[in-house]
Amino acid sequence: MVKVMFLCAGNPCRSQMAQGFAKAIGKGLIESCSVVMKPGANVDPFAIKVMNEIDIDISSYRSKVLDRELIQTMDIVVTLCGDMDKNCPARKRADMRSIHVPVRDPSVIEGSEEEKLAAFRKAREQIRAQVGLLLTRIIGL
Repeated sequence: MVKVMFLCAGNPCRSQMAQGFAKAIGKGLIESCSVVMKPGANVDPFAIKVMNEIDIDISSYRSKVLDRELIQTMDIVVTLCGDMDKNCPARKRADMRSIHVPVRDPSVIEGSEEEKLAAFRKAREQIRAQVGLLLTRIIGL
């Protein structure tokens, strides 16, 4: 089983959505987790809502805090925000496969509820496509 961590600095939504897709698409062939640099962020309610629209429930997801022990148990790190592209501590492990998939953080969008939902749906679809490609490459789905 391939172990993949999805990492964001602030992590209110993108890594949890990626984990949800990995579990749904990976069909038990991979183990995935959402990882955060700064603990304390709950899953954004808009992320939960847009994932529920496609029958993936991430409401119970909680991010793990990145530490040395977690890094040692993973095969692949997928960074989803610009901050982590160059500053990801997991990339220091020589045999760690690292992939950067930049997705704009929809939680910073201001506007009406519909504008926020549109931003979250756009991020969701970008993440769905990228996780699908990733899983095709690593386990041949």
